[in-house]
Amino acid sequence: MIYQNKTWLRVCDTGFNDKAARVVCREMGFNDGRAICCSAYGAVGEKYIQMNNTLRCNGREKNVKECLREERCESASYASVVCFGVKIKSMMVKPGGNDNKGQVVVTHYGVEGRICSRDWDDADAHVMCRSMNYQNGMAYYHDELATISSLRGPYWLSGFNCTGDEASLLECPNNTRLNLGNCSSSHIASVLCFNDTGESAIKYYINGGGHYGRVEGYSEGVAVPGAAYGQGSGPIWQSHIQCVGDEPDCGGALTVVVDRYSDASWLLPLICDSHRDDASCSVLRMLN
Repeated sequence: MIYQNKTWLRVCDTGFNDKAARVVCREMGFNDGRAICCSAYGAVGEKYIQMNNTLRCNGREKNVKECLREERCESASYASVVCFGVKIKSMMVKPGGNDNKGQVVVTHYGVEGRICSRDWDDADAHVMCRSMNYQNGMAYYHDELATISSLRGPYWLSGFNCTGDEASLLECPNNTRLNLGNCSSSHIASVLCFNDTGESAIKYYINGGGHYGRVEGYSEGVAVPGAAYGQGSGPIWQSHIQCVGDEPDCGGALTVVVDRYSDASWLLPLICDSHRDDASCSVLRMLN
């Protein structure tokens, strides 16, 4: 960030590269640094970014002000840096929660970060889980707003496109720190690894009283919105389930993990990315 006109503003990432990062880090007392594009610590509004100035450095400048150029910020994204004294370039990828599930943590240049969920799917999760000696894996998204950006670190990678034959996640085509793309509407890539090759591990039940509660399974009854019986925990596996009423179970309905394009209503919010919107129901007739 640069202080101008009594205001701290983030530096635009247009033209910001490793040479600019090196100048920034040296001025802060470090030996070297690397650039990260594309608002890697989470999206902010344009009013928090220097929209009429950029930093274009050749790496030999003595301070950041020598790099300042009057130029329109075409990307509307801010730049980030990782600074270091001794360069540690190796990259490691692992789940950040339990051994078999959680946000995917990427450690690069000694700094822990995450993977932007842009294009993250089951094929990518399968490759990662198989490299950890699990038979299979499922992808899900962790709400970016539920994790403090300074604790989760930057987005190091995005746009994975695994075929399923790769031996490790880093063998898959992906976007790196200088071309992450637009992650402003994305979340944190996460995985669940398991040794069941089918969907039999998914079970449904009602968490609450005998005939009412948070929907963790279905029976005949009335839907109740807004986590009326308390918020759950862990991944949100399904949302925007669309039934006609005669399906034998939830597996016969259309399910989407995070659906950002469905019509919004008081009962069916546009974005279901937190347990504030956990579905509940009150059973009218128990089924045998």
